[in-house]
Amino acid sequence: MRRILFLFLAILIMPAYAAGAEFSVHEAVRHYIEANATWPPETIRVNFLTEEPDLSDQKKTLTLRVEPAGYYDFIGNTSFLVRFYEDATLLRTETVRTRIEVRRNMVVASKALPAGTILTEGDLLKTKKWVHRINTHAIATMKDAIGKRLTRQIQPGMEIVDNMLREVPLIKKGKPVKVIYHTDLMKIVTVALPEEDGSAGAIIKLRNLSSNKIIYGRVVSDSIVELNI
Repeated sequence: MRRILFLFLAILIMPAYAAGAEFSVHEAVRHYIEANATWPPETIRVNFLTEEPDLSDQKKTLTLRVEPAGYYDFIGNTSFLVRFYEDATLLRTETVRTRIEVRRNMVVASKALPAGTILTEGDLLKTKKWVHRINTHAIATMKDAIGKRLTRQIQPGMEIVDNMLREVPLIKKGKPVKVIYHTDLMKIVTVALPEEDGSAGAIIKLRNLSSNKIIYGRVVSDSIVELNI
């Protein structure tokens, strides 16, 4: 099992290089990253935090084997082990530290926006930025933000993420709405008083003004709720 794991980690085995030939350990690590990362190679930027290892004292033909020094996601500060072999004999191991950045699409503010702003297309821009970590609250498209309310003030160019957004309720608590119930054979319309706010598609609690009973319905618009039975 241990041998299988080693072979899995050492996915990329670099070709042998003759002593004195010009080659870069950094380039070997970069090649490994681009070959194994889930990101497309053109969206990856590798910054090396350690200097190129000095191989001037090596007099033999070498094979380089690159493997990760631990678990990681090919982004952020990561380390790699570069092992130097002569045939099957391990000659030395170097640790190469890197910072991997990924260029990704993100939605940002086009201008300074105060808390409470209900976002429109003009408030947003779609751009690409280099990042060394992926925000788990990132949104994919401007549609994910348009029509929602900001919970905090943001500056131009700041990324819009889902935990700074709130749905804008279409239905307001205490404001009468039409409640519609329909089947293939009939349609019933009545008036009810919402007992809570509700955004599009939400199931909310209402009080039927005719019967004074509590009912539940799905918000369709700012004045219509479909009865949920």
